[in-house]
Amino acid sequence: MGQRTLEATDGFYHLTFSDLSIRLLNGELKIEGIELKPDSAVFSYWESIDSLSLTYVNARIGSIDFKGINLIWLKDYRRLHFETFEIDQPDIDIYDAYYSERYEKKTKQVRSKTLHEMIAPYIDVLTVRKLNLGNASVSFMVENPSTLILYRLEDVTLHAYNFRLDSMSYEEGKLLYSEYFDFTTNRPQRLLTNNDFLLEAGLIHLSTKDSLIRIADIQMVPQEAVWQERKKRPVNYMEGEIENIEVHGIVISRENARNSLYARSFDLDSADIHVVNLVDRDTVPSHKKEKEPIKVTPNSLVQALSLYDIISPVFARVAIDHIRIGNTQMQYAQTVQDSVETYSMEEFEFHAYDFLIDSVSESRRGLWYARNFTLDISGL
Repeated sequence: MGQRTLEATDGFYHLTFSDLSIRLLNGELKIEGIELKPDSAVFSYWESIDSLSLTYVNARIGSIDFKGINLIWLKDYRRLHFETFEIDQPDIDIYDAYYSERYEKKTKQVRSKTLHEMIAPYIDVLTVRKLNLGNASVSFMVENPSTLILYRLEDVTLHAYNFRLDSMSYEEGKLLYSEYFDFTTNRPQRLLTNNDFLLEAGLIHLSTKDSLIRIADIQMVPQEAVWQERKKRPVNYMEGEIENIEVHGIVISRENARNSLYARSFDLDSADIHVVNLVDRDTVPSHKKEKEPIKVTPNSLVQALSLYDIISPVFARVAIDHIRIGNTQMQYAQTVQDSVETYSMEEFEFHAYDFLIDSVSESRRGLWYARNFTLDISGL
């Protein structure tokens, strides 16, 4: 199996495992102690000639257990069907070079093999009625020139239904190659890390069957330790706490290998948000002053990242009919000459309609990414 993996990936990946057991009478196949990682010598060589795939992975899996294998496998092993596919303790690191300046050239010249192309020498179609992942951890690292962006989920339970992998799955298939899926986090998460902020959350539940995303106890924490170390600070930044976010009427689709998210409504409730703008000053507001003020520089780390930059590694397009931000307190601090002016809003209510994020939405629609919006403030 390891040799076949090397051949299928042009020598890039090594696959090892500690134990393999097959029980044909009850249709079960179990593999334990799996590790899939790039060959270090091949990786270094491909990197030196600018031929690395846009996306590559490093995976460690406790066990994979196929159950209820179709009996036709004995006659036609190229078409496999399983009733259930159990994956326990997967820890998967995905590296993506989407933001590389070489992206357009690499897309045309060095396209990485799809998952089906890797198994195509041995299997034409793989289907699974129910796919279960337990104690799963997945990280997705984006190699942005301005800042490394890390997305991470730990200790997640995921179920995917009617999984299908064939020659058409990559271009026109569904997300996760499945009809629908759901996942729930089992502990607090650090969802996003870059040089500007940390995004943390408590409970997360997503169900494409119920068209629902629910996230509770969200915190956005500025990376002040990183700024202090690098002697650089973003021109503006935000911090805050959000009690609850609910997204209803979601549809996640995949077309031409690009993921899109549509939602009927996005509701953000009970938030306390602080926005700081340091364009004209080398210091920070009094409640944030440090012993040695950090000079604001025009190349501060994350000012080059738009909302599209942050979202696009996961979704190429996000469309939402109605966004509501309610029951929110907000403070906005702005430097003016030698002083800092702080505006406090006891009640901040925001509605946006026909919200869209894609590669051109910022230039066409501006900061709010919406066709129309309303803003109500009391206690200013």
